[in-house]
Amino acid sequence: MNFKTNVLILLIAVTAIATSETRSTLFSTGTPETTEGYLIYAGESEGFSLSDRFTVNSTYTLSSFGVFLGMQSDQATALVQIRYDDANSPGEIIHEETIQLDPLNSLGQLYTVSLINDCITLAPDNYWLTVLTTDTSSQIIWLHAPTSSFPISSSTDNGITWTSVTYGTPGSALVAGDILFFPENLFPGDMNGDFLVDVTDIVTVVGLILQGEELTPEQLLQADITGDGNLDVLDIVRMVDVILTGLNNPVIDFALEDINDNSPTFGEMVGPFLYEGQVSAFYFGKAG
Repeated sequence: MNFKTNVLILLIAVTAIATSETRSTLFSTGTPETTEGYLIYAGESEGFSLSDRFTVNSTYTLSSFGVFLGMQSDQATALVQIRYDDANSPGEIIHEETIQLDPLNSLGQLYTVSLINDCITLAPDNYWLTVLTTDTSSQIIWLHAPTSSFPISSSTDNGITWTSVTYGTPGSALVAGDILFFPENLFPGDMNGDFLVDVTDIVTVVGLILQGEELTPEQLLQADITGDGNLDVLDIVRMVDVILTGLNNPVIDFALEDINDNSPTFGEMVGPFLYEGQVSAFYFGKAG
């Protein structure tokens, strides 16, 4: 088996908090305690929309979001969005969903949207969860959260412009996701990220050596294929050897506890060592 077919693309998705019920929670305002809330509506030239800001401290894929909504009109349709932050206000839309509210639960209920199939990845930053409506007949109540002093923003022109962040009672909501870890330096010497060590990588390393400039930690980590903390001719020799013979151990090993209670290895330590020669990719995460 050659080097390329030995490539292991390793993506370990583990959850943010240890317990199975809350381990994926990125943001939660708590469950509303009353039926009072913000009136979300859209007029011909004015309206009212609200947005809660939440912060992501690691790289996550979104799995779901939920909003507690009621209604004053006979029928109502909410437009719920995940947005980037733009100078402390809601910015570009990342994802949006239309939610048809249930008239039999006009006082309010939790509406949850699954995002598992959308592969939405959030890097560490601030983001916004926004509720608005695009039709003039809908009058939506975004129920108040039981706590205050959350970062929020509002719009009076149907979501075209937004106020800068203020702190007050948010609309009651939650956001869930799965944290992602990408192991560093799986393929030492691969300077262009194509999962191969070849002559183009050697040319890059030779250029770095000839320049004689101080390397960034990331450059040194990737180029120092011998792992001696220096970038020199020994790394070039090793790269040539890798091209001719392949890496002795191109797969990083690890051991993590299987926390999926539906798995046959639940509670056991698992990793590449357990499936050697059987698979070329591993995914550990929470399904559903």
